Amino acid sequence: MGFEFDFERIEAFKPTQRKPVLRAGAHVVTIDEVENAISSGGFPMLRLTLSNSAGMQWDYVTINPAKEFTLRRVAGLVDAADLPRPKKGDFDPATGRLADSYVRRLQGRKVGIVVQDEPDNRPDHLGEMRPRVVGYLPPVEVNADLPVESPAVELYQAAVTADDDDIPF
Repeated sequence: MGFEFDFERIEAFKPTQRKPVLRAGAHVVTIDEVENAISSGGFPMLRLTLSNSAGMQWDYVTINPAKEFTLRRVAGLVDAADLPRPKKGDFDPATGRLADSYVRRLQGRKVGIVVQDEPDNRPDHLGEMRPRVVGYLPPVEVNADLPVESPAVELYQAAVTADDDDIPF
């Protein structure tokens, strides 16, 4: 009942040499990958991988026709990518899902992104902060010298630094 090792025929494991995650700030990036997906809530979603020479980021742009902000995010993305806004035939009018042919036009385009540190809502990371893409700009509008502020960061920091005297009970 033994197990024979044959290291001569085993392919060596080589770790992926990924770029670091882009931190809070404004960045000009390339859309390396984009695909249609379905969010955990059942809505159409774009899954994006974005990078530049300094690092990479990911974004999940959900499309919920009942929430105008999600449509504004899609409009911001396509404007930043210098694509015409989706027209009839470029999306499903019932769900807002973009046609695969339209989504493919985003790949390889340069866009500006604004990344902010926000509270991490993953169960294993509660209380931690993580950088997230909060929106898109045309690359020419990116000013990397300006600080990016986040109300979420201020609220989180206030909650973490509160002492017993700040709690009204």
